[in-house]
Amino acid sequence: MIVQHGSRRAVYQAGTASLAHPRPLATHDYERLASFSKAFTGAVALGLVSRGTLRLTDTIGRWLPALPRAWHRVTLREMLQHRSGLPDYTSSKALARRLARAPRGFIPTRQLLRYVWPRPLQFQPGSRYEYDNSDNTAVALMARAAAGRSYRGLLRSLVYRPAGLRQTSLPAGFRLPRPYLHGYALQPGHPAEDVSEVLSPSSAWAAGGMVSSPADTNRFIHAYLEPRFFSRPVQAAQLRFVTGNSFPPGPGAKAAGLAIFRSGTRNCSPSAPRWPAASPGAESVTWAAR
Repeated sequence: MIVQHGSRRAVYQAGTASLAHPRPLATHDYERLASFSKAFTGAVALGLVSRGTLRLTDTIGRWLPALPRAWHRVTLREMLQHRSGLPDYTSSKALARRLARAPRGFIPTRQLLRYVWPRPLQFQPGSRYEYDNSDNTAVALMARAAAGRSYRGLLRSLVYRPAGLRQTSLPAGFRLPRPYLHGYALQPGHPAEDVSEVLSPSSAWAAGGMVSSPADTNRFIHAYLEPRFFSRPVQAAQLRFVTGNSFPPGPGAKAAGLAIFRSGTRNCSPSAPRWPAASPGAESVTWAAR
């Protein structure tokens, strides 16, 4: 864990980077970001909003007319705040069967949302909060359509370069760059199973497929909050929160902005004007921003 206040940085670690070959963890080890990837989708989308390429009121129907007609009225703002009502493609049994057959197999991006095309919206867009992975997948597709460039190309120009990221990528294959932080599945009565490279990240794509390092992720967080990727007015829109949890929920009382979460803990009230804690995307990475 990296904790940074201004130019002061402290690094805390415990355990080992690998059970098979024990060694200390390092800030430049590669790691899977899982749903923290959603913050990168937010950086791209909000960067395009700052440039006038997208608007928060733009709909799926405008940029992605091939998607089901029932989804067409969903807006970019609703997807970034998980208030869209889109069905979550990662809950598809068909997708689960495909991953069970070929966990390392590549899944084309265009096929991800097809797993839930027959399903209606879960609720009226904007009426309530529901975390799901289809939101960020559709956001990345919308950004790609509006900019006329690949999502990976948008990440390079709008995020990696402005933040000076050198170890961050969105890979298509299951292999991780070396050296990396290993992840394990633990079951009672069984030895720990290394699952670091067991699954293709293509099934998660923009919603959870990114790879980075603790050092690069720290740089991204600071650039995200400065904000270096988009304008102050766009950040003001980003930081309008509604009640909503990340997944897993993590500590404290949560509220959801646009591709960002606020956490109120014992030392940080969500209503405190000087010290709102925010975490990008989801999962367990949380930071505090003055």
